Amino acid sequence: MAKEKRGCMLEVEDKKTPGHIGIILDGNGRWAQARGLSRSEGHLAGYENLKKLVPYIFDQRVEVVTVFAFSTENWKREEKEREHIFNIFEVAIEEAMPKLVEEGIRIKVIGDRSRLCESLQKGINSIEEESLKIDKKNLRGTFVVAINYGGRDELVSAVKEIVARNVHLSCISERCVSGFLDTAGLPDPDLIIRTGCEPGEMRLSNFLIWQAAYAEYYCSRKYLPDFGKEDFKRALRAYAKRKRLRGGNRS
Repeated sequence: MAKEKRGCMLEVEDKKTPGHIGIILDGNGRWAQARGLSRSEGHLAGYENLKKLVPYIFDQRVEVVTVFAFSTENWKREEKEREHIFNIFEVAIEEAMPKLVEEGIRIKVIGDRSRLCESLQKGINSIEEESLKIDKKNLRGTFVVAINYGGRDELVSAVKEIVARNVHLSCISERCVSGFLDTAGLPDPDLIIRTGCEPGEMRLSNFLIWQAAYAEYYCSRKYLPDFGKEDFKRALRAYAKRKRLRGGNRS
């Protein structure tokens, strides 16, 4: 049964709603190319769409949303394109993220910030600190943004930290390793959505490779700028039909 919250009709029963959704944001460049636009215009269109989509996702009682915004491999892109992407990040921190905080959404940024410009690092620290002020009774969820993030890089950093802290061999377990990852304290993703998938394609692109070991995956041919609420509802319906085995037998 659909339930009403904050003026929105929920599309999926709570028990069928994934608690944590990861989204691999793809297709901005191809969307722009198909329209004779620059890749930078494509990234801006993707951001504008995401601004509308993220609040809607939280309205569906999803607790955590993690978006893959810039990978450790994206440094291979042309400098002009990278600069435009980082400019969008700064705009998001000033414009979109404060609105999420007002709505009770906590902000968390994962990835290696050391290569980011000083102004962007300060902006990230500021919005994270502001979101920590949200009272627990008003906390609706957590929005995680992966910037200069790579799953392998994250695991290497976790191993280095474990060694640096002289963690005893007998204490090293899956739970221990998870505690040293960027996502420590957050639940593992239940559903990973990738936009801009060509027919027959599916790549993880180094995204949450430890955390998403038992996640369900959903591929959409829609490029990010065109991936709207109806497309997201299709992903939720597909997820609701799946039986999550986590290594068990299918009955």
